[in-house]
Amino acid sequence: MTGEKVRGVEPEKRTVPGLRSEMRDYTVVGALGYLGNLAIFNATRWTGLGVIWASLLSSSVIMLLTYLGHRHITFRRRRARWRIGEAAAFLLVSCLGLVIENACVFVSHYVLGFTSPLADNIAKNIVGVALGTCFRFVAYRQIVFRRRARKLPA
Repeated sequence: MTGEKVRGVEPEKRTVPGLRSEMRDYTVVGALGYLGNLAIFNATRWTGLGVIWASLLSSSVIMLLTYLGHRHITFRRRRARWRIGEAAAFLLVSCLGLVIENACVFVSHYVLGFTSPLADNIAKNIVGVALGTCFRFVAYRQIVFRRRARKLPA
């Protein structure tokens, strides 16, 4: 696709600024989701709901909210026309990120024996979220909110 214009802009001129903008918006939406996830996780953690269930519940609620944020803010220029397919792909990628987060909690809590609330929070909200976030950003850009190149007439 060398030398071809996509949406009226040379590929090398649209890639870096677009990526920066998406990373900034992804960070804002993600930070709000993170704070919500942290609040819901800790609120449900103290109710006696098991640590894994509390983690799954908080992540599931935030998954819906971040889909809306990413669809309408972060990747607004990449949205698919078929929302059901986009939402299904988002759900799949988010669930894989959820597996990554909860695998960290599981290993820390049940394999390594770190069962304190602080250890659960470190495993989920620092290690798990960091790994899940990196995976999700790449997967959202490459799978869910893929930019479809359209050739413009010369």
